[in-house]
Amino acid sequence: MKAPALVSGCLFLGLSACATSGPEFRGAVSALEDEYGVQASHWSALAPLVRVAGPAGVSGFDAATLETLPARAHEAPDAAALRIQKALGVAWKLVVRASSRAEGEWTLVYANPSDGKWRLMVFTLDDETLTVAHLALDPAHLREWLEEKVGHT
Repeated sequence: MKAPALVSGCLFLGLSACATSGPEFRGAVSALEDEYGVQASHWSALAPLVRVAGPAGVSGFDAATLETLPARAHEAPDAAALRIQKALGVAWKLVVRASSRAEGEWTLVYANPSDGKWRLMVFTLDDETLTVAHLALDPAHLREWLEEKVGHT
């Protein structure tokens, strides 16, 4: 299972906004650092680039990667999902959960509709890298983008 289209789309949309590392993002990344005993690399250096690129409607983006994870990270997303949910809080709902036991890969997508925006947090494990992305989307712009890319909503 390679990164699903949803993850790719979220990351593409995210590249259109300023990097804004909020407390929930930092909390989730910190929880995963604790879970796997590794230090995350943050992509905040992309802030100047993301300010000028991409579609309208994305008001926040941040990403981090955790590399050289222990083998247990690939077994199942259960431990990660528990830590992530605790770090994010009850306002965040798990909306996508996909995994491949054969390949040791998984994806979790959480959503939080707040303040008139859809906030998404995407976690995807592929090979030895866990990528975390956070973005905030204006629902009207998201609908327009989906209609353009998919043809209907």
